[in-house]
Amino acid sequence: MTTASILLLLTLVGCSSGSRQAQAQQASGMKEAYAECHRKFHPIKQAIALASCENRSLAPLRSAMRDPDLMDQELAYNLVLAEKVQKGKMSPIEKEAAATQFHSQILAEGERRILARRAAAARDLAAAAAVAAAQPSQSIEIEPTQIPQADYPKLQNNLPQQTRCQTMRIGIMLQTVCN
Repeated sequence: MTTASILLLLTLVGCSSGSRQAQAQQASGMKEAYAECHRKFHPIKQAIALASCENRSLAPLRSAMRDPDLMDQELAYNLVLAEKVQKGKMSPIEKEAAATQFHSQILAEGERRILARRAAAARDLAAAAAVAAAQPSQSIEIEPTQIPQADYPKLQNNLPQQTRCQTMRIGIMLQTVCN
């Protein structure tokens, strides 16, 4: 998992419940634990241990995620890449590139799920509106075509006209003119 994706995950914690101060303390604790992992383990010789430590430091985020399974996939992929690095099949730079690409795929899947949820909610709302519209109401509605046009009262504009006033300057005098 890339450092950028870790920071992104830490910023997404703001969606969870609780006070901002508690969230900031939790994020600070996770950042510190993540940094401690990098101080303890060598990024190549102990890549699997490092990835496991990173994953443990991010465990508190799981409960705040909308789709925790996506986070699980990314953390598992982080371990797979770490194993390749430790066995010498992949360089740390290649690991970062692969992790970044996978993170992009995870973000795209998360966005797809959000859009799918919104579409489902819109369908549910439309279905509820259709059901409500199909329910007979207790008031009696008369179609306008049922009443002859001659029975409609003639509408007249009986509203008083508004008075409009302007203040004009004539020399040093002010004069108000109203219509």
